[in-house]
Amino acid sequence: MSIFDVISNTDEIPIRFRRGANKSIVFSVTCLERYQSDIVDEFLRKFSSRVTQTTHLITNDDKHTLPSPLSIELIEAIANHYFCVSYRWLIDYIKYDRIVDKGAFEIEGDDTDCHFQGGPKRSRSIDKRHSFFEYICFIIKCTENNEIKMTNDRLQDLITVGHGRIITCVTQRVCLINLKLLFSVINYVSERCHNYDQCRSLGIHFVSFGWVLESVVKYRPKSFSLYEELHYN
Repeated sequence: MSIFDVISNTDEIPIRFRRGANKSIVFSVTCLERYQSDIVDEFLRKFSSRVTQTTHLITNDDKHTLPSPLSIELIEAIANHYFCVSYRWLIDYIKYDRIVDKGAFEIEGDDTDCHFQGGPKRSRSIDKRHSFFEYICFIIKCTENNEIKMTNDRLQDLITVGHGRIITCVTQRVCLINLKLLFSVINYVSERCHNYDQCRSLGIHFVSFGWVLESVVKYRPKSFSLYEELHYN
């Protein structure tokens, strides 16, 4: 059996992330051009492989710097502390017929931000037991976004992998800790304006699911101000 296990063409299916310790290198691919997918195919022909759970994400990049196109697969890989590397790592592996240092090919962030982000490396460098959303409760009231393949199940997975809690209602006990209320439709606030001021007084924030995605991809909590939905009397 090869040290490399591969999942290809995974843009349309959720990635199953490996939790246990294992020396195998297992990767998924996302956002690749056709010629880049051909490189993956060449790799598969040259080295034995089998389908299993993921440890590495292979993605596109800028060739000169190392931002990746933003995808839900990239966000999920960062949340699970896995290596996110350029497809060019496979090129060198094939060229030299041996494992090449992947550090030089590690993705630095996504291409929606011109500044160095370091989210993937930051995620890997911390204790794997780190609880990114610990002590935060979430009520999910989102409309699913098909454009980025964001479903409520995937959003919930991103939250719970960081030890966030999913709840369905606000109770007195929950109000003692920090609560984020997630949604993507402004009517959710406007139709509940009678409760809005009371919720805000309890420290409850009404934010879009973008807050979760941006916080994970940078692996640093973002300010609520850019994502908060406000109600005006």
